[in-house]
Amino acid sequence: MQQPPDMTGLVEQVHTADQLGMLLDAVGQDQVAAVVRQVGAEAVLARVFALFPGRFEPACAGGGAWATIQWDVSFDGETHHWVLDVADGACRARAGTAARARLSMAISLPDFLRLVSGRLDGVEAFLGRRLRLRGDRLLALRLGWWFGLAPGGRASPARRVGSARIGLHALRQACHYTCRTATAGLARGLRAIRRSPSSSAPRPYRFRSGGSSGPTGSGRVAEGAPAIAGARRGGRRMPGAPRSRG
Repeated sequence: MQQPPDMTGLVEQVHTADQLGMLLDAVGQDQVAAVVRQVGAEAVLARVFALFPGRFEPACAGGGAWATIQWDVSFDGETHHWVLDVADGACRARAGTAARARLSMAISLPDFLRLVSGRLDGVEAFLGRRLRLRGDRLLALRLGWWFGLAPGGRASPARRVGSARIGLHALRQACHYTCRTATAGLARGLRAIRRSPSSSAPRPYRFRSGGSSGPTGSGRVAEGAPAIAGARRGGRRMPGAPRSRG
């Protein structure tokens, strides 16, 4: 395989995501790993992460936006850790790990370069298991707007469709959790009322169809309804009530 030319000086001159994308296009997809080995993984990552503070859009993120984003970038069997701290309308990049990250993203270094330069869509990378997320996944969807991780800073059709799909899944999971929690809480409350000795609720009656009535009747019984067999009002049998069998 033909070795790529020396790219050390060109990598150091990359100051925008567009320049990074043009460099990747000139090198070729199959030569990206060779260029990274030539320049050095840490040098490439330092140059790329230096672009994030300049690409951050406080207006898109909102004035009170905050986040600690952990990037775990793997290359040649080694994982390089970088952190993006977003707070007070600014972004700061640093090497290392975060004690408590709101979102962790794991990706290979070639795919990371394609993602930052807009050659790889984040949703497609996630659905293709080339990008692994841990933590606030909704924040991962917003990063495309915060840093313009799509060509032209606008969401591509694939990103919009994938965002809607993941958003609906998150909403469905939240509704399922809420309903399940409410049902469990109601069941616990009913059990507590039944077991409470000081409960003022009347004792449920039981009756059996086709036989004598009473709280101790045998056969098929139903709880929670008063016995109607032989019920009387003012010494008279209620209309519709069956005659008791003495």
